[in-house]
Amino acid sequence: MHDSSAPPSGQRTEPIIFFVHIPKTAGTTLGSIMVRQYGRKNIFACHPDPSVVGKTPEDFKQMPAEERLRYRVVRGHFGYGMHETIGEPAIYVTVLRDPLDRAVSHYHYARKRKDHYLHKQIMSQNLGLKEYVVNGISLEMDNGQTRMLVGPEGDTTPFGQCPPEFLERAKQNLREHFAVVGTSERFDETLIVAKEIMGWSMPLYMSWNVSHNRMKREDVPLDVAEAIYKHNSMDVELYRYVDELLDELIAKHVPFFKLKLAWFRSLNWLYTRFFKFSRSFPKDWQEKLDRNFFKLVWED
Repeated sequence: MHDSSAPPSGQRTEPIIFFVHIPKTAGTTLGSIMVRQYGRKNIFACHPDPSVVGKTPEDFKQMPAEERLRYRVVRGHFGYGMHETIGEPAIYVTVLRDPLDRAVSHYHYARKRKDHYLHKQIMSQNLGLKEYVVNGISLEMDNGQTRMLVGPEGDTTPFGQCPPEFLERAKQNLREHFAVVGTSERFDETLIVAKEIMGWSMPLYMSWNVSHNRMKREDVPLDVAEAIYKHNSMDVELYRYVDELLDELIAKHVPFFKLKLAWFRSLNWLYTRFFKFSRSFPKDWQEKLDRNFFKLVWED
């Protein structure tokens, strides 16, 4: 684990890490891994809605510089560009997801969670997946991944009006400012790259915030899939680009990649099995393991 608990010296010795958590892209799982790497107290977790985790991206921006030095990582649902506000050395990390799978997951998650900001609209208007995507109730369904990676303009551009240059700017930002990029579909490979580039210990994990009992992609009607792809055409291209970037990072930073990936997956299988086995332990033992070994309680 990277321990950043030393008293602030007035300036950073290492760049701050901004984890751009794009909703429904395995970000909760990656966030839990980062807690194991950097420690809970060294991560500033935030959300645009202050009721979710109690802190917002604006809270970090407005924090006194000396206080910001306490944190090694900032993670949450914010877009690219945070470094421009605080004027400190920074690197970015993010994960993208296939736009069709992401839209399906996003819809079912919002429909299931009563505390989701779109839940009431979905239920009161009885929206199906297609209507959820096309009727403009959320910018997240209109090239939402590209919007988060292009800069502040992504938050303010109206639904259906993303200009063509957004795609190229998002690609440029990924290429020039993101130390680690990957995809949900290649999550283990992404973690191996992160381990090598960021100097992490073995990033073992269990999947969190996974939507169950939702529609499978092969069951999505053709007209619905076409609507999703139409409203997320930039995300489709950006996803392909990130897939290529991940291959480049593997080739550049991870020697003996296939061997390392196989070893990691074997260890992670044992890690997951141990967690399941530990559920048979006395409750107080479970709680100690969850906090001190599995790090399940990772946001205060």
